[in-house]
Amino acid sequence: MEKVGKIKKEMLFAGHLDEIDDLKKYGRDAPLIENEKNRNDLEKIVDAIVSRIEKADKGAVLLISSSKIRAIETAHLVGGELKRRLGEKIKIRYSSDEGLRAPDQGELILPEDYTSGSFFEGLKIASSIFYEESLNPSNKNLHYKFGDPLLQENGEFKYPLLSKCFKSSGETYAESLSRILKLVEKMAQKVGKLDSSTEVVLVAHGFTYQILRGLSVLAEQIKNGEVTLKTGDIPSRLSEIYEKRTGELRDSMCVPLDITNLGDKELLDVLEKEINFLDNKNTN
Repeated sequence: MEKVGKIKKEMLFAGHLDEIDDLKKYGRDAPLIENEKNRNDLEKIVDAIVSRIEKADKGAVLLISSSKIRAIETAHLVGGELKRRLGEKIKIRYSSDEGLRAPDQGELILPEDYTSGSFFEGLKIASSIFYEESLNPSNKNLHYKFGDPLLQENGEFKYPLLSKCFKSSGETYAESLSRILKLVEKMAQKVGKLDSSTEVVLVAHGFTYQILRGLSVLAEQIKNGEVTLKTGDIPSRLSEIYEKRTGELRDSMCVPLDITNLGDKELLDVLEKEINFLDNKNTN
């Protein structure tokens, strides 16, 4: 008899709307801006959720946002619009989780002539360096902090420009990834306990989505016996999957995330060892 495959499980992932671009007033955690693009993107998100609710005949939505203001405000706008469209047919619940947030990018030193909406080159340079140090498989410096000029043994900075752009450095890739892996462990325990009539929607950031999407791909590969992961392999594997990314979240704003295998024991065993590896600052 042919073996019956596991039933596919999904939850929706919605990208946050655009925030006010004022680094001086808000830093990297600003409220949303009111503009036509955000109104259009909000409609895309709500359309996607309503479509799934109606197909599955669900009566509740749980919106779990990152702890960043832009994600929390997006979740509440989505919930309000769902309630406006569906009325008493739908119950809305909100939650926020630190594990979903984007990497902390440190404290900036802005130019004296900076004005709201101005382009700050320091962030672009720091993002490029962060990728090369932490995400490029040839380097894999997992404990490099975002914006760190890196003081070398000769007393000189490896990236001297960053010393003029950052008062303090941000998170490392190891810290960000460990936080999200711990979230997956927590999700694996809770998702199965949710009422089947509840649609779960994560509201967060592109970085978070790419990590979760990558883990979903890895989980399926592990389940199918396509890969055997050693401790320390996940960052480079995720980088490889990231390089093949498409712009589905940017274009659609709300996409299904396959979580079928995210609670499998094989993956959870790998994640537990990987978290210990990432939390150990002597892994490089």
